[in-house]
Amino acid sequence: MVELLPAEGPRFDHPHGETEALGDTFILTILGTAGVVGMVIFALKDILDRLPELFASWRRVRRAWRGEPEEGGEGRGAERAGEARRRHRE
Repeated sequence: MVELLPAEGPRFDHPHGETEALGDTFILTILGTAGVVGMVIFALKDILDRLPELFASWRRVRRAWRGEPEEGGEGRGAERAGEARRRHRE
């Protein structure tokens, strides 16, 4: 039977010698580390993708707390574009 993690600790009775066994351990360590780093990057990307929505929600909460009217969902850019159109017509 194959023992993945022997209870007595690491064994170096690999058929190709001690160096080969350490090389296998080194490769598994690199692969494990790369997997963890990949998962951390994926989670961080997901968090960063959600930040704009979080900031918009926070702004709405602050406006509601102060009693200011909501923008109507169009944002400040749309308001400025509307003002520019009105000035252009005049």
